[in-house]
Parts: sequence; structure tokens; C-alpha cells
Amino acid sequence: MPPIPKSTCPNPLYLACLAEHMHKAQATGSKAYYSYRKAHNAILHHPTTFSSPQDARHLNGIGPQIVSKLIKWLSDHNKRNSVLPATGSIPHSYTPRLRGSPYAILIALHATGVHIARKELEPLAQSYCDGAALSGLSTLVAKGLVNKVGNPAKYFLTDAGALLAQRLTRQPQAAERTNVGEEGEPSFPPITPTIFYPGTFDVVLILDSREIRSIANRDYICAQLQKHHVKVEVRALELGDI
Repeated sequence: MPPIPKSTCPNPLYLACLAEHMHKAQATGSKAYYSYRKAHNAILHHPTTFSSPQDARHLNGIGPQIVSKLIKWLSDHNKRNSVLPATGSIPHSYTPRLRGSPYAILIALHATGVHIARKELEPLAQSYCDGAALSGLSTLVAKGLVNKVGNPAKYFLTDAGALLAQRLTRQPQAAERTNVGEEGEPSFPPITPTIFYPGTFDVVLILDSREIRSIANRDYICAQLQKHHVKVEVRALELGDI
């Protein structure tokens, strides 16, 4: 991997990513080299710092594919070089429910490794979530696990959030041990049973009107059931015979 360039560019990691892809493309004779070089030059001459790769999309030569490669490279770089502070702490009683919204947000932000806007975060988190991906975002902010900056807001993990996300990725089975109410709502909706007492209801067999013995004896089946004290109603059923 090429060393991270030492220059006055305010986005040196972006340059390092694109330089690495340039070298790989050049080594294989790929025409993608020229695309990476164009993107590299655009980043090199941009005067301000980007808070996330999405911010660079307005530059000439930076498209969705380049942004995607920047996100992945930065995520890998953060994982290789991250040193989590010993002072970081996690509420030990809080373990997000597996594939719940807080779980999905933590995993998505951990994988991305950059500040990210809500609209970019949602599809990333949705792949780890069975419900509404961002419904637990305010919960994580309130717990000090996710922070936000700017307007419009961009979200990122706090030190405690990074510790928890790392724990979840290493021990995904721990996410299944969630107590009811940890996310501000029960894991399952409350159920109020309906009790039917003896003598307050009837059990009735519904018979398809087309279920007959013969055209000449259409009531045979119904009559036989009634003969055995089975309550029967005859209706035209969409599916099934009974």
C-alpha cells in the first residue's frame, strides 16, 4: 500500500486511497487508472476538508463508484489503525437486540468509519435490520453511543459506541440477549388474550356448496354430518372443501 501522502491537501486519506487504486490499475494496465487519476487530482486541489466521502460527489471525476471505494478504504483503514481508548465505557446493561434498529445503526456506522448523513446511513443500516432502520437513532444519541455534527446532521460513533459496535461484531450472539424495554419498547408487542368460556361459543363446520355426492343428491354430505350432531353451514368457499 502506498504511504499516506504528506501534503497540504486537507484530505490526505482520500489521496492515499485513490493513489493505491491508481497503482493497482496501472500495474494491470487497466483503463480505470485514468478515472482514479482524475479523481485524485480533484481531491488534491480541493481546499477544504470533507467530513465524509459523499461530500466529494460534487467534484469533477468523483462518482458513486469512487465514493463507494473511498468509504470501504476508509473503513478498512480505521479498523487497521484504530486504538480504542481505555477510558471508553459502555452501559453494561445495554445490549441492542439482534437486527433491531440500534444494533443495525451501530454495525453500519462501524463498517463505514466516517461521518455520514441520515439519508446515506439508512440504506446501510437497513441491511442489518428487520424493521425501520433508523427508529433507534435518537436512543443511541441519548445513550451517548452516537453523536452528530453539522446541519444537515452527520452521524458517527462515539468512543463508547465504537467499543460496543466492536463487541457486537466480535460476539454477535450477545446481541440476542436483550431485555424487554431496552430500546424503549418491548421486543414483542403486548398480547391480551381473549378467553372464550364453555357455553359461550359454537364450533361450526363450514362446507363448500360445491362439495356434493351427486347432482341428484346435493345434500347428502351435509345431512350425514348433521346426523352425527355436527353443526354445519354451507357456503361458497374460495379455497378448500371444508
